[in-house]
Parts: sequence; C-alpha cells; structure tokens
Amino acid sequence: MSALYRRVLLPPVALATPGDAEVAMDAHLLAMRGLQGLPALLRLAARRHAVAPDPLLAQDLLDGLRLPHPFGVAAGYDKNAAVYPAFEAHFTPGFVEVGTVTLRPQAGNPRPRIHRLPGGHLVNAMGFPNGGAEAAVANLLALPAPTVPLGVNVGKLKDTPDDEAAAEYAEVVRRFGTLGERTPGYYVVNVSSPNTPGLRALQEGGRLSAVLEAVTAALDAQVHLAPRPRRRLLVKLAPELGPAGLEAVAELVLRHDAGGLVLTNTRAADERPGGVSGPDLFALSSAMVRRAAGLLPADRVLVATGGVDSLDRAWEMLRHADLVGVYTGLVFRGPGLLRELRDGVATRLRAEGLPSLAALRAPHRAAGPSARVGDT
Repeated sequence: MSALYRRVLLPPVALATPGDAEVAMDAHLLAMRGLQGLPALLRLAARRHAVAPDPLLAQDLLDGLRLPHPFGVAAGYDKNAAVYPAFEAHFTPGFVEVGTVTLRPQAGNPRPRIHRLPGGHLVNAMGFPNGGAEAAVANLLALPAPTVPLGVNVGKLKDTPDDEAAAEYAEVVRRFGTLGERTPGYYVVNVSSPNTPGLRALQEGGRLSAVLEAVTAALDAQVHLAPRPRRRLLVKLAPELGPAGLEAVAELVLRHDAGGLVLTNTRAADERPGGVSGPDLFALSSAMVRRAAGLLPADRVLVATGGVDSLDRAWEMLRHADLVGVYTGLVFRGPGLLRELRDGVATRLRAEGLPSLAALRAPHRAAGPSARVGDT
C-alpha cells in the first residue's frame, strides 16, 4: 500500500497543490470524515489491518496506560479530535495525539502556511488553527471511544500574554476533564511551536514551572484519569533547546511529578516563517532524545518525534525513547508506515533475542536521578 501511495497517488497530488500543501491535507481529512460516516466501511478498514497485540511491543506507560505498540500519529494532523476513529482504522497506530487545541477557536496564520520541500520535508507555519477546547470536547463526546490511547496537545492562544499562559493551559485541561471516563489518556503541554510569537520563551525555567504548577493542579482533580494523574502530562520541547535548558526542564518534570517529554517540535526555518519537519530533523531530535534518556529514569516517558520514516531510524529512537510519534513520514511515506515500523521492530527484537522494548532501552536510560531533584 505504501509503495502504491508513493508512486501513484502522491505525485499527482503534489503536482496539483504546489503552492499550498494544506489543500491536500484538507482533502485527506475530508476523506477521513467520509469514512467515519460509513460505519460498515470503517469497520471493514479496521478489520483489514487488525492483528493481535504483539507482547514484545505492548507497554504499560504513564501510570497505567496500555499501548499496543510504540508508533503513533503525532499532533498536528487531527487538530480538533474529529477524525481519530478513521485514523485508527487507516493508520493502525499505537496511539493518536490530537491538537494542538487552544482555549478558544483560533484561525491560525494566513494561508498558504504548509509547503513541501525536496527530500520529504514540510514547512509548517500554521499557528495552531483549531476550533477550540469546547469543539474538541464535543467531538470526543459524539464520536466512538478511542480504541488506542488518545492524547491532547494543548497550546496557548496567540494573543494571550505570557503571564496568563499558565492559567490558560490549565483551563484547557480542565475542560477536557469534564468528560469523566471519556477523558483523554494523556496531555502534552506545547511550549515549543515556532509559529506562535514568544511561545518558546515558556520553556525557560520560571515560566515553565508556573505552567506545570497550574496544569498539574488541574490534573490532580481528575482522579478518574490515573492513580497519579499528573503522570499523564508530557512537555513538548524545541530541537534548538540546548543541553543546559534540557536538563533544567527534566528537573522541572521530576519536581512536578509529570510524566515525561515529547522530543521534539519542528526546527525553526532559516529563510521563511514556520518550522521544518522531515528527515533533516532526525539528527537534532535523536540527539536530544539521547541526552534526555540520561536525565529521566525509566518510570518517565520519552516520546520521540522528528524525521522517523524508516525502520533504522525508528530502531535508533527506541533505543532511548518509549514511543515514536510520526506526522511528516505519513504524508510522504503513506498510511502503511506505522504498520511497517511496528512489524519491523518486532522482527528485529526477536532476531536480537530481546524480550521487550524495555530491554532495548535499559542500557541507555538514567539509573535514577529523580532523588536528586525531588521526584515523588
């Protein structure tokens, strides 16, 4: 399927939308909505790719969240939690992350704001366009319950002052908390998009600490989420954050007893607005994942995103990370990519005599710096 997609479908689509790749993405989302409108076809698509969970790939992470395999759909595709059932049938992910969701609806930056670059890259200058938290909550109530863990990526409105950001992030999380047993499996605080002016300043210690304090307080009230709800919180960082900055954030994650990190967001483009994703991001992201693996103990989660489009790159990320989120790879490699990575990693684990993904990670994760920074 992926070869057919790359050779037959993608070239004419790219030719038809040379100046605005978002047109093609909108068409795909429309097709996904159409698939959801035909329940029998949706079930058929899901059954076509259904396989029994492989015990080598299944993991319990984030304080009791069961993931059938480590490859998922990264944030940015299903912005409003509107098509995740179709994504589950279409991509066969181990998890789906929706958003970025802001407190109120936001139009985002002017179009065109997504461009293809040679070599399988995208430049994304979207600026968090979405229907707002209430629309996403309504979609989660109206659509079937997710069959794999669903995360919500949370962002700040463009016009919100920095000193109000912490309260705004927390309020978005509270809105989703009203779903009760239907609440999302985890949340991601996005403080690293290059497309919202000043957002990356929230990665700085004092500002990020205020955000984490507010959001973890909101999570503490969601007792239905997990025994330790704040362990369901991840922080998404920029690839340009240096080693000292990463260490400071890791300490904050442990101090606030949060769940871990998503590494990384897109890289700021050199000559135009937006962030670059795709193969060239892999070196930055994988280096940051390796550093983070030496800072966070094994009971915290690292989600690797950035340039994973092959088995070798997936394997390298999973030597240090727990999960891998994919977005640009799906655009250029096709809907079968997550299945290819899933099956390829399982085969390689067996070939190397490894009983689990945890065994692959074990030599590379920190022995336990949590006591140094007050982990509970």
